[in-house]
Amino acid sequence: APTGESCMARRETSNTPLQALTLLNDVFFIEVSQAMGRDLARQSGTVSQRIQNAFQRCMTRPPTPTEIEALEAFWKAQLKRFQTRELDPVAVAGPGEGSSVEERAAWATLSRALLNLDEMITKG
Repeated sequence: APTGESCMARRETSNTPLQALTLLNDVFFIEVSQAMGRDLARQSGTVSQRIQNAFQRCMTRPPTPTEIEALEAFWKAQLKRFQTRELDPVAVAGPGEGSSVEERAAWATLSRALLNLDEMITKG
C-alpha cells in the first residue's frame, strides 16, 4: 500500500504473495474481520440477507444471485467446520458475546473472504 505521505489516485493491482499474506494474516485485517463477523452474527434476518448486507458494505454494490449462492455455501461449509471442531472457532471468532462462537467464527471467515476479494482491494 502507498504511504500516507502522498496521494494515490488509484491502487495498482498486485499479484505478489506478500500482498496476499498480509491481507490474510495481518493482525489489523484479522481484527476487522472478527468485528465484522460479530456484527453480522448479531444482525437479524436470514443468512442470505446478512450476506447481502456484508457484500454491499464491502463492494458498494448488491451481490448477484450467483454470488449470494456461492457465499452462502461457503458460510455453511465454514460453520460445519467450526461445529465439528476441524477449526478452532474461538481463535477465529475472537472475543464476543451473543450468538454461538461457531456462528461468529463462520461470519468472521466470510468477512475475511470478502475483505480479500480483488474487487474490494483494488476498487478504483
